[in-house]
Amino acid sequence: MKRFGLLLIAAALGLGACTPNNVKDAKEWQQHFAKHKVEGCFMLFDNGQGTFRVYNIDRAKERFAPGGIFEPFLAVTGLQTGAIRDSIVAVAGEPFNQAFRNASLPAFQEAARTIGKDTLQHWLDSVGFGNRKISRIDTFWLDNSLQISPDEVLGFSKQLYFSQLPIRNAPRKSPPGS
Repeated sequence: MKRFGLLLIAAALGLGACTPNNVKDAKEWQQHFAKHKVEGCFMLFDNGQGTFRVYNIDRAKERFAPGGIFEPFLAVTGLQTGAIRDSIVAVAGEPFNQAFRNASLPAFQEAARTIGKDTLQHWLDSVGFGNRKISRIDTFWLDNSLQISPDEVLGFSKQLYFSQLPIRNAPRKSPPGS
């Protein structure tokens, strides 16, 4: 069982989220994009069946700036490195848990500066997050330096959900002074 789990992790890291064997083209979803005159893709993973339904698979393989999709990665990295201590440390003037809920750009920019470029680069490389490019430390996920495909985002999300990222599950600590 342990060997199977390691094989599954290696496959997920090496192949991304979708493989041809478990993907169904959901062409019927095109009507929703056409109705609203938008271009895009949609991916749905059925965890119970281990299958994917994808509309516009070619678009799902294109890389784009992650914008807010980068925030969970940044939060996990900040907690892993100690730059963000649990959910009670104030970052940019508000508790990080509140900043995370509000998608507060100044808080995430401060978190990136606190973590530092070299450490972020290490974790981007370790996790295999998109093209792994950092320009300015506090805007690289917004300025098209860092890019990731929807398929890669789904792969990252699955690894995060199933605790398959190369991070340790540290025990929660009491806040200072409590």
